[in-house]
Amino acid sequence: MLGALNRNALFFTAALPLKVLPPFFNRYGGEANHYGFHTDNAMRALPDGNGHVRVDVSATLFLSNPDEYGLF
Repeated sequence: MLGALNRNALFFTAALPLKVLPPFFNRYGGEANHYGFHTDNAMRALPDGNGHVRVDVSATLFLSNPDEYGLF
């Protein structure tokens, strides 16, 4: 995924990233099949634990068909 972003000129032109962090994965299922009400944080800890970085651009990739998601 990171390799594809690095090769994509449109991504770099639009986002102008200083750093690109590894993907962050969440999985939902069962009774709690959604993230729930929340506010996204603009800061994320670096993977090595040495500081934080702004995370102004994000994306969601759905791996299941929309019919498989419960309504809340």
